[in-house]
Amino acid sequence: MKLKTIIFSLIAITCYFTSSMAQTTTLKTKFGSIDIPQDWTSEVKEETGEFVVFIPGTDEKFRSNFTLIKQTNVDKSIDLAKYGQMTKDQLDQYFAGLDILSAKLIGSGKTAYYSISYSGLYKDDRLNWKQVIYLHKNTAYIYTFTTKPELFEELVKSVDQVFSTIKIKGIH
Repeated sequence: MKLKTIIFSLIAITCYFTSSMAQTTTLKTKFGSIDIPQDWTSEVKEETGEFVVFIPGTDEKFRSNFTLIKQTNVDKSIDLAKYGQMTKDQLDQYFAGLDILSAKLIGSGKTAYYSISYSGLYKDDRLNWKQVIYLHKNTAYIYTFTTKPELFEELVKSVDQVFSTIKIKGIH
């Protein structure tokens, strides 16, 4: 029965995301923008430009989401590859049962980004994450998608479409 529920949920989410990506709205912040489906819920901190976007149609106990946070004053001697490796190396301090699914530097030049996917325990929940990290003028822009493992493969495709619309002033 649980498997049927998961399969039905995945089918519903696939249909939902396929139709919803056609109708997007641009979420603008003080340092860039990203296109999201119109019916996703977003909250933007105007003073920082950071945001959280909740993905509908997911478990009410834990709502799948993606966020943007930024870290300022990154040491000038740290490049994107090193920043990504440092992020990867620090994850086991925060999550029990950590499993790195993938970690790689993608592209080159100022549009390059570091992508890392991982799974681990957060509080009582096993979750999956995918982070896309840009580094520009000593500021790291960290986009993080978080969901339950059984939804990760299906949702990450839609989130990757959203991530592909990232525009950061000075980079894109």
